Amino acid sequence: FFESSHMSMFRTSSVPRYSDLTVPVHGAPGDGAARRAVVPAVVLCLGSALAAFALTRDASAADATLFAPAAVRPAAGVGITRAPLQASRPHVIRRSAANEAPTARSVSGGAPLADGPSLPHGTAWTWGFATTGLGLVLAGLGLLGLAAPASAFDNALPEYAEYVNVKKRPGVQADDLGLAPRAELKGAPGLKVCGMQGLPPNCFSTSGPDADHAVAPLVPPKGKSQEAAIADIRRVVERYPVGQQNVDGGGFRIVASEPKYLYAQFESLKQGFIDDVEFAADPNGTGILWRTSSRIGVLDVLVNAKRANWILAELEKAGWTAPQLTEATYPEYFQLNTFQKPIPKSMLP
Repeated sequence: FFESSHMSMFRTSSVPRYSDLTVPVHGAPGDGAARRAVVPAVVLCLGSALAAFALTRDASAADATLFAPAAVRPAAGVGITRAPLQASRPHVIRRSAANEAPTARSVSGGAPLADGPSLPHGTAWTWGFATTGLGLVLAGLGLLGLAAPASAFDNALPEYAEYVNVKKRPGVQADDLGLAPRAELKGAPGLKVCGMQGLPPNCFSTSGPDADHAVAPLVPPKGKSQEAAIADIRRVVERYPVGQQNVDGGGFRIVASEPKYLYAQFESLKQGFIDDVEFAADPNGTGILWRTSSRIGVLDVLVNAKRANWILAELEKAGWTAPQLTEATYPEYFQLNTFQKPIPKSMLP
């Protein structure tokens, strides 16, 4: 039911649409997933080409043997001796009494014009089948590589390898991330509102929409510009300890970094759930708007709070005003995610 991070029940739209900021979709060309697909794709192409070449070559050879007239078709396993034909002398193909192989002789029955070593017919076909088989094997390996489950981010815990064959459930990236006018804010710019069905306790945002999900903007030290504040946050995120308090074992990646905006994705260890975390300069103030949210599920088993609190604590050490998420300030979130309260029916699908 849970994977130490989420209960998977809901999904969101997957078509990216952004207002003021362009946020790339996870898995887009240029990231690690695309680079890892290059080798299997090359193997697939090489194997397909090799198999096609071998089949075409064998088909050409068959034209001179399998589909030749019976009178001149060599018996199985009989070698073929080729001789250059002279335009001034007619020739016929006869079988040699010695080896029953077709040999070019003169009409008068003289000695063969040319006899020499030749590749046995069966050997040629054996090589053809072997080449075709090798090509098909390479093509199959390429397909397997392309179809293999996506791996975690590059900084995932080593334990991720134990769960590489577990079906991953990353969810889909919401179509309205980034800073944009929000209807819930009466057209004011803000980050995405926590808005899944029933407002489950797995999201925090400066856009709310209620006291159980709303957080205050982060306040940098006096005199620090918003650009410098976002740069501070990026440095904190970059040194985030993967696996701290047993969360985010699949690693993380900074997806978008601009002077006034930062977007990162964090992945769970076993089932590959991905959470979205954003920070944006408040266009109507000096603070920093922020959001952390699961993509799917109802409960997050405190994952968002544990991640956010680590980042907030590091910012507080640097002189920021960044209050922690606690049970005193968000009782319903903590009580539901620690199973002190049953899940309301309004949150269930």
